[in-house]
Amino acid sequence: MRVVTALLGAALTLLLVADLVNAMLVPRGSFSPIARMTGRMVTGIYRLATRVTSDYRRQHRILATAGPVAVLMQLIVYVASLILTMGMVVYGLSPLDGTTSLYQSGATLTTLGIVAPVTAASAIATFVAAFLGLVAIAVFIGYLLAIYSAYSARESLVSRWSLLAGEPAWAPAVFARASMLGRSPADVLDAERWTDWMCELRTNTTVSPVLRWFRSPSPMRHWTTTMLSVLDTASLRLACGITASRDDDIILVTEGVVTARVLMGQRGDDNLCVEEEVLAALRKGGTTKDAEITEAEWEECFSILSSAGFVDRHLSAEAFSCFQALRSLYAPWVTQVAKQVHATPAPWSGPRAPGIAVMYPRMPASLDEEGRR
Repeated sequence: MRVVTALLGAALTLLLVADLVNAMLVPRGSFSPIARMTGRMVTGIYRLATRVTSDYRRQHRILATAGPVAVLMQLIVYVASLILTMGMVVYGLSPLDGTTSLYQSGATLTTLGIVAPVTAASAIATFVAAFLGLVAIAVFIGYLLAIYSAYSARESLVSRWSLLAGEPAWAPAVFARASMLGRSPADVLDAERWTDWMCELRTNTTVSPVLRWFRSPSPMRHWTTTMLSVLDTASLRLACGITASRDDDIILVTEGVVTARVLMGQRGDDNLCVEEEVLAALRKGGTTKDAEITEAEWEECFSILSSAGFVDRHLSAEAFSCFQALRSLYAPWVTQVAKQVHATPAPWSGPRAPGIAVMYPRMPASLDEEGRR
């Protein structure tokens, strides 16, 4: 019976180590049951906790620690599981009872070294346990460094974008503020730089899914609303014919569509297929509810663009058709992610929990009044 317990413990230990490596070391999307289940459990509890208030700022403060706590809980679950499985190994290789075996496993795995091995076989098990404890901590430290490096890279552009797109980020605000600053619509968005940002976002969030729960320091900023407003800005430039580089904006929207679908767990379509969808939307236009923007919201947006002097009023219907077709390619996915992580309730970003009203960024006074007539 003890031999069977030792073999079972060794097998479970190998599975745990493989799961740990998949979750924190393998640089690709991988199925790690323990990491995913732990993350979902923690974030689910946090989402329930937000129901105690309908004030979004308070909800943001509650959710601010969801990502870090989820990562910490992953470490705790892995270490506790390793103590259990190595305890089974020690139990099978020594005359110790179950409680003492777990105690010896925990003492060696956490490198305390306060318990001496009983037999030669159990001595080998304790050395292995001590090594696994060091490995788990080392891997966790590297994982933390990777997460915070990716977080810093993501948030630096999110913060910079808020200077032009407002807080929360909204595409029409980009053009309104550009007009106030005397900038042309061609200069409001560096398509190549934001394409790189989308690629990094897709890669980092695929490798470390918990990264999506790390929120911006300000409750008025969130990476999902930034992503949506950037894609909306590029789509508006394409739809209204005010882009400086049509090809760059098409590539940006293409990458945005692929990233949005991957974030929702869908298969990442071939970039060429998505690019063909974007080109078809530009040629044919369309009216679809998938764009998640009403005619009244479009009129508000187009009034802002017209007041800024960027477009002619008579182009509204044609531009709306094209914008709807483009937005329907990415908006359903991004708004689902925004709802899932309870992002800032920015305009055009989809619904949130009941009772959470849409929050608008501050606009230049003259354009704000004109846009809301």
